[in-house]
Amino acid sequence: MVLVLLGASMLLIASACGVALVVREGKRRQLAAIGTWTTGRVEMIDLDSDSGLIILAFEDATGRTRKVFASGTSSFHPRVGEPARVLYDPRDPSRAEIEVAVRTTRVALVVMTCAFGILGVGLLVSGLAR
Repeated sequence: MVLVLLGASMLLIASACGVALVVREGKRRQLAAIGTWTTGRVEMIDLDSDSGLIILAFEDATGRTRKVFASGTSSFHPRVGEPARVLYDPRDPSRAEIEVAVRTTRVALVVMTCAFGILGVGLLVSGLAR
């Protein structure tokens, strides 16, 4: 019975990760449909904070400097001073995403969905087979 409960819990977590992935991708696609790509520069990286923090400055179409914040502790981010691509909404430049942060979030959610799903199915099958 414990394995069944653990398996069901893992499947619930996998489902939550899957839903987060779908919602996140929907918002990203909506931004991609209306957004503008530009290149900004990484101003700060703080990997010591709880979720990691990347701050990037970019200029919008009006020439105004904007900042976008992204969380993540991935080692695939650019270094301070290096360029990075930014997708932003020209009508609301505060809606912006750093390209590398989008990729790492997507990968993390896919991996978590698959890992918890496989583990959940395995535990559920093992528990039901007893």
